[in-house]
Amino acid sequence: MAAAHGQTKTYFLYAAICSMVVDVLPGLLGRLSWQLAESRRREGETKLQNARRVEYLAYHDGLTGLPNRSMFSKLLSQSIGGAQRYNKQLAVAFLDLDRFKRINDTLGHEAGDQLLKEVALRLKACVRESDTVARLGGDEFVVLLPELGDGKYAAMAAQKILLQIAKAFVLIGQEFRVTASIGISIYPQDGLDEQTLT
Repeated sequence: MAAAHGQTKTYFLYAAICSMVVDVLPGLLGRLSWQLAESRRREGETKLQNARRVEYLAYHDGLTGLPNRSMFSKLLSQSIGGAQRYNKQLAVAFLDLDRFKRINDTLGHEAGDQLLKEVALRLKACVRESDTVARLGGDEFVVLLPELGDGKYAAMAAQKILLQIAKAFVLIGQEFRVTASIGISIYPQDGLDEQTLT
């Protein structure tokens, strides 16, 4: 009888251990499942952020954060379509900095980059929220003025831009002045497509 009693104790001990394992196992599996789901969620978020970053870089200038040539081309195409559909005007203002190469050559590329960033900020401050300022590359910028009610607005915006660019810039601790050249084309008078207008 003592042997049977000892076996019963052993069975109860094994049963208790198995019961504890059965109780703990779902918790462990649940925890592992949660960790796996969390890892997949983070991985998905990272992929989405990377995709957004790639898309942003594909359509924006890395230095100034302005739309680049590709994005500007899309926006201009859409604006031409809208202007054509609703019988409206739009203007494209093309701007480049005079003697920009000299600044890069004498002050260095860091100063040139600083100047381009500041020019981008000044250009954005000169136009309406609905207008688009883009950097095509180098020292070339373009401004899209959609829904142009009056051609005079384009001329006023160009004058405002030239005045802002003419104000002194502080580069590497020194004050510099630059000038810019600007040209304006108006849809539909000066062209009916993107290539002609730019």
